[in-house]
Amino acid sequence: MISTKKNFFLANKEISVSLLVAFACLFFSFVFPAHGFVQIITKNLFFLVIIPALYIKIILKKEVGDFGLNLKNGKEGIVWGASVLFFSFFISFLLIKFTTLKNSYLLPDYATGNFLFFLLYELLFVNFFLFIQDFFYRGFILFILKEKLFFWAVFIQSFVLVLSLILSGTASFNSLITILMSLGGGLIAYKSRSFVYAYLYAIIFSIIFDSYIIYNLNQ
Repeated sequence: MISTKKNFFLANKEISVSLLVAFACLFFSFVFPAHGFVQIITKNLFFLVIIPALYIKIILKKEVGDFGLNLKNGKEGIVWGASVLFFSFFISFLLIKFTTLKNSYLLPDYATGNFLFFLLYELLFVNFFLFIQDFFYRGFILFILKEKLFFWAVFIQSFVLVLSLILSGTASFNSLITILMSLGGGLIAYKSRSFVYAYLYAIIFSIIFDSYIIYNLNQ
C-alpha cells in the first residue's frame, strides 16, 4: 500500500513539474522581446519546441516520440485526420455562411493578391507557426496529461491555447478557427498518439480554408 501511494505521488509529481515547465516556456515566449518574422519564429521555436524537447530528453529521460513526434499508428492518423478535416470544413463553412467571419478574417494583402506569395505565406509563415503550436499544445502538453486525464487532455490543451490568446491580447472572433483546429488536432493526436497527423491536418485545412476566404473576397 505504501509503495502504491509512493508511486502515485511520483507520477503526479512528474506531471506537476512538467506542467510548470510548460507554463514557464509559454510565459517566456510571451515576454521575450522579438520583432519581425524571423525573430518571432526563432523565439517561439526556442521556448516552445527546443526547451520542451531538451526537458523531455535530459530531465524526463524519454524520447520526443513519446510526446507525439512519430509516424506510428498511420491508419488511425489518416482515418481520424480525414474525418476531422471533413468536419472542420463543415463547421468553417457554417461560420463563413452565417457569421461575419469572411469579412473579419484577416490575411496579408500580398498573400491575397498573388498566388505565389500566397503559397510562400502558407508554406513558410503559417507552416512554421502550426508546427510550433502542434509540437507544444498537441504534443508536449497533451501527452503530459494524456496518461492521467485521458480524453480530457484534448480539451485542456485547447483551453491553454485559448488562455494564451487572451493573455497575449490576440484573441478575436477569428480565433474560432484556431480553436477549431486545436480541438480537431487534439483529437487526432490523442487517437493516433502522434501530433504529426494533427499538424498535417492543420496545414491542409489552413491552405484550403484561406483559399476559400480569398475566393469569397473576390466574389
